[in-house]
Amino acid sequence: MKKAILIIFCLSTVLSFSEYPVRTKKIEAGSITPPDTSILKNGTKILKNGTKILCIPFTPTSIDGCILWLDAGKGVTKDINDYVSRWDDYSGKNYDAIQGTGAYQPKYIANGVNEKPIIRFDGNNDFLNISSFDLSYTKDLTLFVIWKTNSNTASQTLLSFPEYNTSVYFNIRLNPTAEKFYSQVYGNIGRNEIFSKTTAIPNTFEVRMYAVKNTALLAGDQVQYWINGSRDISCSCSPCVVNTNNWTNDVLYIGQLPSYGIYLNGDIAEIIIYGNSLQDENRIKVEKYLNKKYNLY
Repeated sequence: MKKAILIIFCLSTVLSFSEYPVRTKKIEAGSITPPDTSILKNGTKILKNGTKILCIPFTPTSIDGCILWLDAGKGVTKDINDYVSRWDDYSGKNYDAIQGTGAYQPKYIANGVNEKPIIRFDGNNDFLNISSFDLSYTKDLTLFVIWKTNSNTASQTLLSFPEYNTSVYFNIRLNPTAEKFYSQVYGNIGRNEIFSKTTAIPNTFEVRMYAVKNTALLAGDQVQYWINGSRDISCSCSPCVVNTNNWTNDVLYIGQLPSYGIYLNGDIAEIIIYGNSLQDENRIKVEKYLNKKYNLY
């Protein structure tokens, strides 16, 4: 009799079966017997009938299309004073963020958010960049960022791709003059802007998701903005301009808007970007992963 392998995706490397029970499932002529309540060890459990159950921890790369994953808890190259020259990408695409000039390097903070590390940008001249970030194959993007600002007194930039006012670009900025946080997406035939109220300015760490659906046809649904698992706002223009061009292969700036010299005065714990528009099921998986990790809501 052939033995079947059941793959279970979960959010932890060690889970008890009492918390995540396995339901009986028919496989060919036999069936899987629900296991007892013992703890999974090393991610593997062998049932009495010989079936092997593997517990694979969820990561952003568990979902297809992950093209950037920067986590301040790993892959950070820093000097003896904790200034960061390199932040490694764990998406498998090797889009590492670099800053070779010491005066422009942000700082690593070991205990920045709920005992997890962050990268701190000073608002003066700190930034990182990814020199060749290729989005030339897609119109859609989904971005997750764990971040907050440390000041509301000046305009700031979280992300910018590529140079401002090129034919197709996006940036995520804080504009205190208008007392509004906004994201901006420029298409080949016009511009979409989404705004959020003053209360949405990220003075504390939050799970923020920005989805750009350039292939969407419905007004108000092209750009979505989520905070801590709740939808905050959609594109403010009506109708939304549908971008018929793909993005480009260009520089992704972290903490800087080059044309205007606008920098981030704030902290970033994690950045995850998908080169597609995630369905709600996968959006929720990433939000749960981030919230479980940082305990934000």
